[in-house]
Amino acid sequence: MMRFRTGVLLTLMLFMVGLGIYALMTVRDLGEFREITPKEPPNCQPVLGVNSSEDITIDPETGIAYISGADRQGFRGEFLPGEIYSYPLLSTPVQPTVLATEIEFEFRPHGLSLYRCPDGTRLLFVVNHRSEGDYVEIFELQDTDLVHRESITGDLLFSANDIVAVGERQFYATRDHRYRAGWARQLEEYLRLGTSSVIYFDGSEFAIVAEDIAYANGINLGRDAKRLYVAATLTGSVHVFDRDPTTGNLDPKEEIALGTGADNIEMGPDGDLWIAAHPKLLTFVDYSLDPSLLSPSQVIRLTFLDDGEHRVDTVYMSEGEYLSGSSVAARWGNYLLIGSVFDQRFLLCRMETTPTK
Repeated sequence: MMRFRTGVLLTLMLFMVGLGIYALMTVRDLGEFREITPKEPPNCQPVLGVNSSEDITIDPETGIAYISGADRQGFRGEFLPGEIYSYPLLSTPVQPTVLATEIEFEFRPHGLSLYRCPDGTRLLFVVNHRSEGDYVEIFELQDTDLVHRESITGDLLFSANDIVAVGERQFYATRDHRYRAGWARQLEEYLRLGTSSVIYFDGSEFAIVAEDIAYANGINLGRDAKRLYVAATLTGSVHVFDRDPTTGNLDPKEEIALGTGADNIEMGPDGDLWIAAHPKLLTFVDYSLDPSLLSPSQVIRLTFLDDGEHRVDTVYMSEGEYLSGSSVAARWGNYLLIGSVFDQRFLLCRMETTPTK
């Protein structure tokens, strides 16, 4: 009996030690021990007048930025309608403008994507978290108006985060969780499980086209439309897929380590990826519960070199005093816009030079 009790105690002790080591490794891997070395481009200034700026995309032809804004704290309680803002970079300094639209449904925008049709029509695809479930709303941009075209939903469209349009009704979307609620959903996060996925809508039905991603977040398309990039926040990496434009199928190519909690992905003028990130993910969780706290912000530029290699550069880093919880970085010409999940502002930075490889 004594030997049995001793064996049980030893097993429990070893389990507790192992659990402690795993917890420390998790905290380390999520960046909590990282030293934040400030770095910022010159001429950065805050732009007020938005109710968060979780996702931003810029029309490469007009220089107009489109911004997804919502009171994201309100997602946990009373419904507060969200907005889509426009911000013309060639007319700065100006205030962001809410695009006029008569929306007759709950509107809680998240990720967005701009698609230009062959005839020049511009469509804005927006992930929308309605009370009854997730939808993708398709709007047509007409001067300063958003004209709603269509709402798309389906059984596979849940926990939607970001979106990239590849046709007038075709798109990919990331699902950052496999489970909709409960303890299983929490385990996905704290155990950093690769259980999230990418879905594809071919214009008539949804299909899962990529799996085993640890919190699939930002998504974007390469300039040739044959490569797809997905941010995996919990592993601090970007998954690269070869894409079949005809079928929409994805073939995994590589996973690029960034060493930070990658969020949204925007394509730069030269084909570089501009990625906002959360260097300390647990600190970001605290900030998400109390936006009066600070959460470090980071912007990564991922450059693909001619020899097939790549380079990862930090363009912006701060403790969060100017902008907390950076969620997106969009580049156009000498301008860089940095958005936030919760802050009621974004940063407008004027870079000294245009992007080079």
